[in-house]
Amino acid sequence: MDLRTLRDVPGEEAHQGRIVYVGPLGRLGGDRPRIKLDLTIYETLVLPPEHRSVYHLYSDAGSLSLTVPVYALDEMLAEKLRAMLRRARARDLYDVWQLLIHHTGTLDLERARHVLAEKARYKGFIFGSVSDFLTPENREIWAQSWEASLRRQVPVIAEYGQVVTEVERALADFLAQPIRWPQRSEPPAANSRSTQTRNAGQSLPG
Repeated sequence: MDLRTLRDVPGEEAHQGRIVYVGPLGRLGGDRPRIKLDLTIYETLVLPPEHRSVYHLYSDAGSLSLTVPVYALDEMLAEKLRAMLRRARARDLYDVWQLLIHHTGTLDLERARHVLAEKARYKGFIFGSVSDFLTPENREIWAQSWEASLRRQVPVIAEYGQVVTEVERALADFLAQPIRWPQRSEPPAANSRSTQTRNAGQSLPG
């Protein structure tokens, strides 16, 4: 296991670990699969985690039932939008598109707006319109990195122009409703912990 420190500020520490493994079929070529662990206390988890069943295609699993704690979809949407306020990664835009366009029926958008406000306040970010998320700089980086960033993560890559247009329209509707901004002026105590575990580079299924 490889472990490195990403942020070494008291009360805001963040670390990243990578576990490389060889499965039962051995190494089939290319890089070995890995699991990436993001460990941080510089996050706020607004909603309780949900327990979801592990999806797999293994025929020998029998009746084995496995669940793992995961972000609620409303929190996932808010986290992806909050990330777009500070970075330009194509998979963030792709995941927001999946959630707002293809999974909107499973979302509580009012709750997601509240969670976004909590997360933005915690990190000291301010937003008021679609242009705060879809900045010219973000659009340029997304357009240049779209194919390269997603080709190993999704089976079919949606056309970038279509995605950004649909997100722009859906995000305008999302932000048009009132947002209940939190009243606290200071972030929560540093013991509000968040631990994220995911396969390296994994996005929502297409």
